[in-house]
Amino acid sequence: MSAAFIYSLAPIKINTTVLAADDLQFTPDIAAIPFRHSGNEFNSVLAIPGGKPALKFKTPFAEAFALIGFKTLKATVLEVYLAKFIDALRQSGAIQRKYSLVANAVGMVYMMGATVSQNGVLMADVIIVLLNPNDGTVHPLVSSDTGTLVTLAAEPILYTNGPTSINGTVLGGTTAARLDLGSKVDVRLSDGDLYPRICGWLGGDPTIAIDHADPATLWNTVGLLGANISANFIQYFRKFDATTQITQATGLSLTITSGRCIPDAIGARSLDIAKTGLKVIPLSGTSTHPVAVATGVAVPVP
Repeated sequence: MSAAFIYSLAPIKINTTVLAADDLQFTPDIAAIPFRHSGNEFNSVLAIPGGKPALKFKTPFAEAFALIGFKTLKATVLEVYLAKFIDALRQSGAIQRKYSLVANAVGMVYMMGATVSQNGVLMADVIIVLLNPNDGTVHPLVSSDTGTLVTLAAEPILYTNGPTSINGTVLGGTTAARLDLGSKVDVRLSDGDLYPRICGWLGGDPTIAIDHADPATLWNTVGLLGANISANFIQYFRKFDATTQITQATGLSLTITSGRCIPDAIGARSLDIAKTGLKVIPLSGTSTHPVAVATGVAVPVP
């Protein structure tokens, strides 16, 4: 009698790019319909009409944006590995659990958003919707135990929290920042298929939210009803130096040129400092995404 195998996380390959992955989840999203009839006290039949399988994982934001952008990416090659432990050792060779797309299957890859807190790393949340356009009765993924782990070409570039600029005023006190892309995705099942054959990205309602430790300064800057963006809202993120591992004076920025900054509630309690937040709603009258990303920017000192 042998013990059960245990597995660990490994990188993910999408098309020709290998991404560093964290917090990987495979969600079968199976629909199960219990059926009770004829006065039965309990369900006597269970129907499984199908599922909408997807993969979810976190990866450093800069790597995700460079590959996916803020809309979608079609994946024709997808390789997800779980590294197997054998005799209490993590194996890096050929004996792995590999999940890949079956013939003609595809994945629609998109970002849900990104988050960072003070002393944290800016990480993106990524979803891959799994589709089999040619045959909705066959699961889009197949697994095997013959995969060899993929490797990263280089360590990912990492960013952390940074200051906020509102209409030219740089504020000190930002303790966390969140980008929510608000993507509207429609995954369709039809014709009695078990698995989806098509899905669509319909648009998004992006927002940026920050947590702030200086309610007086923040509210004085945007007012009680908030403020229109007239000279850019910019959220900065400091870059970690790959050699020294400490933050640099340059980094990454998210810029919004049109929209409104809306203050959040002020909260205070005993033995704690008061805190507040800000929600930014961007606007765009074209197909251009209202949040612009730039790297190598100078991060101002509040």
